[in-house]
Amino acid sequence: MKTQRFLTADILKGIAVILMIQVHITEQFARADIYESFLGRISLFLGGPLVAPVFLAVMGYFAIASKKSTLQTIKRGLGIIGLGLILNLCLNATLLYKIYSGEFQFNPLNYIFGVDILFSAGIAIIVIALLKKIFNSKFYLYLITALFIAFLAPFFNGKELCCPYLFALVGGAYSWSYFPIFPWLAYSLAGASFYCMKNNFQINTISVKTRMLLMGICMLFFILFFKYGFEIASVLPLYYHHNILFFLWSISLILFWILMISFLSEIKSINKYPVISFLAWTGKNVTVFYFIQWCIIGNAASFILKSYGYVELIISFVLITILTAILVFIIEKVRFWKIKKAA
Repeated sequence: MKTQRFLTADILKGIAVILMIQVHITEQFARADIYESFLGRISLFLGGPLVAPVFLAVMGYFAIASKKSTLQTIKRGLGIIGLGLILNLCLNATLLYKIYSGEFQFNPLNYIFGVDILFSAGIAIIVIALLKKIFNSKFYLYLITALFIAFLAPFFNGKELCCPYLFALVGGAYSWSYFPIFPWLAYSLAGASFYCMKNNFQINTISVKTRMLLMGICMLFFILFFKYGFEIASVLPLYYHHNILFFLWSISLILFWILMISFLSEIKSINKYPVISFLAWTGKNVTVFYFIQWCIIGNAASFILKSYGYVELIISFVLITILTAILVFIIEKVRFWKIKKAA
């Protein structure tokens, strides 16, 4: 069962990685007429509820499942926040150089301290480590807290305080506040709640009929509010600072995907299929994939920002996905040989 759990999570994250790469390319490379077209909005939508919410929910699931001490978990969270800062410097390296040389007239701090998803993930890990001492395994406490955070998110929209680069971590109207605590912490807490619920009520033993019923309920909710969800997911400022209804809508879709992929994971030798194997491997190395693809796309954007048509976008997606996979493979092999040598 442990193997199935990891396989399901890795496939889920792998799908999210592929959708993530395509949406980042659309955001950075697509011409204005394509970006604002219906196909452009579909690209943004595909990079919405099945990307960042999935990453954070799965991260919350495994964060609370970790056997590490509170201090170790907090250190890990701080490390991820630090990695987020390093990523901002790396992906904006060429842009920062052009700002420094006077070619561009932008405020570099907006890019250095942009609230990327790694900041949100690091904060979530720290919060879960602390709440774990208080809530223990009571799933409903994590769920109530998640709903409360999602409910409060709109109250932070449009607000600007005296410490913008600090308050941007919480929310606000700042252009560099992409994944603030309100509402994004809610997804990690939802993932933690699901882990506790699974353990308390032995969800793994639920019958196929019951799982199919849950999938139907989730899909019904998703369809009923699809128009609303699509409008939010395809407009980035709204997506970054959404409300509780979009949160519930995204969670319903994530739960549907988890249940569907769990069925696939139960098929014998499913991981031997090349596509499934690649997705699982990608999901397993999600952080490295995320870091590398952003470094490539972010630096390239300084030269080709919003200038590509459909053909160039498709070619960019294929090339960047392949290049990222090759670099991740090399890094993985180097790590393996270092560990083997140390042993």
